[in-house]
Amino acid sequence: MTFRYHHSSKYSDYSWSYKVRPIDYSCNYRSQDKMCEPDYCIDYSAGTVTFGTNQADTVRLTNGTDIYFGLDGDDVINGLEGPDTIDGGAGNDEITGSGGDDLLIGGLGNDTIFGNTGNDTVDGGAGDDIIWLGVDDDVAYGGDGDDRFYTGQGDDLVCGGDGNDWLDGQAGDDTLIGGKGKDELYSNEGNDKLYGGSGQDTLVGGPGHDLLDGGSGADSMNGGSGNDWMFGGRGDDRMFDGEGNDYVSGDSGNDTIIAGSGNDTLIGGSGCDDFVFEAGTDWDKDVIADFDIRRDEIKLDGYDRDDVSCVMTKSGAMLVFDDGNTLLLNGIDRHELRYVDLDFV
Repeated sequence: MTFRYHHSSKYSDYSWSYKVRPIDYSCNYRSQDKMCEPDYCIDYSAGTVTFGTNQADTVRLTNGTDIYFGLDGDDVINGLEGPDTIDGGAGNDEITGSGGDDLLIGGLGNDTIFGNTGNDTVDGGAGDDIIWLGVDDDVAYGGDGDDRFYTGQGDDLVCGGDGNDWLDGQAGDDTLIGGKGKDELYSNEGNDKLYGGSGQDTLVGGPGHDLLDGGSGADSMNGGSGNDWMFGGRGDDRMFDGEGNDYVSGDSGNDTIIAGSGNDTLIGGSGCDDFVFEAGTDWDKDVIADFDIRRDEIKLDGYDRDDVSCVMTKSGAMLVFDDGNTLLLNGIDRHELRYVDLDFV
């Protein structure tokens, strides 16, 4: 099984691969068209092939290499220790992989799938599915519908597909791709990579050093704690960098970037961007790398004019606050300083 994810921008390139036998699985995601589609084949020579009925079947497979097709009906299918291939078919099925490196396919219907142990590949298919991955390194694709994913303990790769999906990273260094729709992606533990895709998405980092990329659409992003990389993508995004020394880029669109604690580098990108700094937040030594006096605005929440002074440095104008925080406007000289828009709110 091979899964590749490619993300290209002016900042960096990313690529991952996973390999599992006895099936082949591939998925490609391109940042321009937000494509993420599974492509796998089943090796029928690998084990015993069994077909269920069109009724609601309850089945427990053997410890060997089994291939089972549930057909119609609301089936309950439990794999055992072997590397099983289970296709629930139509109906609202419950599929459990148990041990082994399994291929689990929900098919039509609102399915519930448990990966358990082993490096599993899961395809929820059409319908609103709930997918629980296990303790190892799994790959999951939601397909159509509003799906919910819980990754478990391994370093997992999850692609929500179409629909308004919920992706919960839990433990491990996970890669979460929302795809199309209004998705919610949560990092939790580990150093995770979150890609919203198209749509108005919510991305929330955790305690690790995470990468968040909103993609197209007006996204809401929170870096959480840790030293994070955040990219808004296309659209009017709202970005809160949280704790840690973060790198935040709004990219295109009219973005709002809210500074958290830590020494952050903030880039608005193209568009009319707002940079928000709140009194009482230890944001320490922040830098706005591309402040545009013609379009951008600095909002100072809880400050008044007497709290702020300005000094010139070799890198640009620096705002010095009475609470010890500083803000460097990179590239802004003494003559441009008079045009900097400070909004005391």
